[in-house]
Amino acid sequence: MHPNRIWNCDETSFNMEHTPVKVYADKGEKSVVSKAQSSNLTVMACASAGGDCMPPMFITKGKTPRSVHGYRTEDAPEGSVWTYQKKGWISDEIGEQWFEQVFLKCCGPARPQLLLMDGHGSHETLAIIERVIEENIILMVSPPAPPLIVHIIFNPKIVLSSVRSNLHTTKPAHLFLMRILCIR
Repeated sequence: MHPNRIWNCDETSFNMEHTPVKVYADKGEKSVVSKAQSSNLTVMACASAGGDCMPPMFITKGKTPRSVHGYRTEDAPEGSVWTYQKKGWISDEIGEQWFEQVFLKCCGPARPQLLLMDGHGSHETLAIIERVIEENIILMVSPPAPPLIVHIIFNPKIVLSSVRSNLHTTKPAHLFLMRILCIR
């Protein structure tokens, strides 16, 4: 497989807390309270083994689209996608949005494509699995925590029996999805 068809993606969060270095107060004040402004920003990034990068997705902390207005979105890389979530984290819906609006839009028409992801739940929703099958994308997911066993969800036509027999995970949903793909 060509390196430009092998993709690795991950998300990372940044606490945008601003703690002032200096606090100014009137002379003689006995106590001065400074409240830090806290905000979380998550970035979902994806790059190919060939060095190509997809536009990032930014997830801001907030409950309405206005949550994005506090950021200079015009200075973000071209094609960036901005969204919001109550805590500024990735969710199942946002993972699906990233897959449709960023990955499928930017990976190109050549198939198959290989997508490497960690096992965060938002990367393995049923909607994403269905689209992976439809689009002939090979999804390789590693668990987010030990044991470091990798399971592979292939297009059902090319599922290997060794993958089925070596699949060991504590997540029943993974076993269920793998069984569905292997039965076809």
